[in-house]
Amino acid sequence: MASWTTPKTYSGGSELTASELNTYQRDNQTWLKDALTANGITSDTTHTRYTGCMVTRDTLQALPASVTTQVIWTAEPWDSDGYFTLGNAGWVTIPVGSDGDYEVAYTVTTTAGSRASSYLAVDLVALPGGKCSVASSGDYHLSGTTLWLGASAGEALSLHVTALTADTIAYAELWIKRFYT
Repeated sequence: MASWTTPKTYSGGSELTASELNTYQRDNQTWLKDALTANGITSDTTHTRYTGCMVTRDTLQALPASVTTQVIWTAEPWDSDGYFTLGNAGWVTIPVGSDGDYEVAYTVTTTAGSRASSYLAVDLVALPGGKCSVASSGDYHLSGTTLWLGASAGEALSLHVTALTADTIAYAELWIKRFYT
């Protein structure tokens, strides 16, 4: 790998030689390119430290008593690579070329006024084969424990909520992020 040379400070009337151009322009640009390539950046496309998506529901969704209900997402504030489409609004699907380990987290807020009516069991379902399932419960607002799972292209995630008594989702969100080292 070429070495970096601090560029020269020029003043009016100073002459620029071929050697200086080679040192400060060619060699420093080669050094920058080599450093980027060493970190996996080999094109001019935008690179992030992770890919994934965040989907939300900010309109009311009924939760019948003791019925497991799939959250239907209404918005996609962030999606790096086509994980979500409104035509498949209950699912987040791993795109082709995105196999790997994912961090998954969720939040559900309901409109219930008492603990008995706001008890929720939340399951994060992964297909095929239900690779993961988490459950949590609480008053009004649930934040799922962050979990890690391995996922392959075509597999999908969905959030399911069960209320002890009839309730309503006021807000929900699901994050799925694949990190790179």
